[in-house]
Amino acid sequence: MLKRLYVHNYKCLVNFEINFDKDISLFLGANGSGKSTVFEVLTKLRRVIIGEEKVGNVFNGADSPRWLNEEAEDKNIYFELDVEVESSIFRYLLVISFGSFEGMFFDHKIKEERLYFNKKILIETKDKETILAGDTAPIRLDSSRSSINRYGALITDEFLQYLRTLFIVRINPYEMLSTINKVNAEVKSDFSNYAEWFAHLNEKNRKGVSAFEKAMRDILPGFDYFKIEQAGQAKVLQVDFENKTNKKEIISYYFNELSEGQKVLIALYALVYCAPENSLICIDEPENFLALPEIQPWFDTLYDQCAERGLQTLLISHHPKIINLLASDSGYWFSRENNLTRIQKISPEDGSGLSIAELIDRGWIYEQ
Repeated sequence: MLKRLYVHNYKCLVNFEINFDKDISLFLGANGSGKSTVFEVLTKLRRVIIGEEKVGNVFNGADSPRWLNEEAEDKNIYFELDVEVESSIFRYLLVISFGSFEGMFFDHKIKEERLYFNKKILIETKDKETILAGDTAPIRLDSSRSSINRYGALITDEFLQYLRTLFIVRINPYEMLSTINKVNAEVKSDFSNYAEWFAHLNEKNRKGVSAFEKAMRDILPGFDYFKIEQAGQAKVLQVDFENKTNKKEIISYYFNELSEGQKVLIALYALVYCAPENSLICIDEPENFLALPEIQPWFDTLYDQCAERGLQTLLISHHPKIINLLASDSGYWFSRENNLTRIQKISPEDGSGLSIAELIDRGWIYEQ
């Protein structure tokens, strides 16, 4: 479970800290208040640690706050993650120093990187050298890449596995294809390769897929099952529906022939049923393309799966139904003050008799 995130000098996140104690959390606030930037940070940290990408490929000059001028004493970017795994705490620290633009990329360097396990250091990188727990001889390294996965995979496996099961998505049904060129263990943030991810799930997680298909029979009228068929050199994902006029026949559709709302609904249920146990799922505006009666059943499923399988979910939403369902118990209000993002836990105590969604709609929540 993600317990804490600290960010300093990244875009609008300056001395920014957020703590989590719920399975489901809701980010609220005006557009541009920094909600999506939190998801962006998690995405980039995953790319640096798991993908082992050069920090100069992941971060660029626009990531520094615009008001940091040449004379600023500290222009480094700082990140800290606290992750709870089976009652133990991993703390990850990363400090990036910004360099100049060289060729196609920025010459950024990792100034400092550490991973702690219950306050004991597992691996530390500083001044271009890495030291593993129990070792005395430092390893010289390329300071443009993280050393956690490269040199410390054996002793940091639980932390790495947690980051591998991190999902950060903004579903775009217009990009979701039927074609399966390869089996893909990772789904893209826009779910454009959903068919390839489903092919992976169908091979590796039949239990999750069976529960998912069973749920879809209750959610999508007439839904029967998913199937993968050969189509020339590639394969395609098809969806079978019952034929109401002739129950002996099945009507098959290519996945991309479904409506946008149907594709989003399928993607949302696939996440909660098929994501590995203890995954962190971050969804930007899950209600997009959904009909109002479709939101509550998905939330009921989300609550159940979080409790049963240890999932944690962070949501960004402007939808009044979602706000009223979650805000009073697990909502965070994002705002901008002097260009900086500030957050407050939302309190149900108001006294006006209005719902939180109505307070937001009228601009009365946390008025200054």
